[in-house]
Amino acid sequence: MDDNCNTQIDEGVQTTFYADNDNDGFGDLASTIQACSAPAGYVTDNTDCDDTDANEFPGQTWYLDADGDGYGSGSSQVACTRPANHYTAAELTETSGDCDDSNANVNPGAAEACNGLDDNCNDQTDENITNQDYYADNDGDGYGEWNAGQRLPAARCRITSD
Repeated sequence: MDDNCNTQIDEGVQTTFYADNDNDGFGDLASTIQACSAPAGYVTDNTDCDDTDANEFPGQTWYLDADGDGYGSGSSQVACTRPANHYTAAELTETSGDCDDSNANVNPGAAEACNGLDDNCNDQTDENITNQDYYADNDGDGYGEWNAGQRLPAARCRITSD
C-alpha cells in the first residue's frame, strides 16, 4: 500500500534477500529479490561461497583425511570451500585418531593383521596374533618337509582367540 500517499509503494522498507539454493543459511550474492519479508528459499546473508553445495559456507571446519579411509588425522582448518583431502565431521567416521593417515588400511576401525604395523591405532602391534612356522611342501601333498630344512620365514602369523 501507499501508506504515506506519495504514489510509491513500500519505498524504503523493503530488504534485499538472497537465494539460498542449497539451504545452508547463506545466500548467493548474484541472485536477489526485494521484499518486505524473506520469501521461501531466501536469506539476508549473501556470503555463500558455493550455493550448490550445502557443505561449503563461511566458517566451515574441514578435517584432514589424506588417505580417504573415513578417519581424520586430527588436523583441521576453517575455510569456505573444501580443501583437498578434507571432509566435514559428518562425512567422517572419526575426525581424529588415524595413526597413519598415509595408509587407508591403518585406522581405528581396521582389523589387526600380521604385518608388523599397528593396524587399528591402539598402540599395539600384531596383538592377538601368534607366530606360526610354515614348511615347504615341495611335493604338493599338503605336508611340509621338516627334515628337508626348508622352512619358510618363521614370521608368518595366525590369529588366536583369547
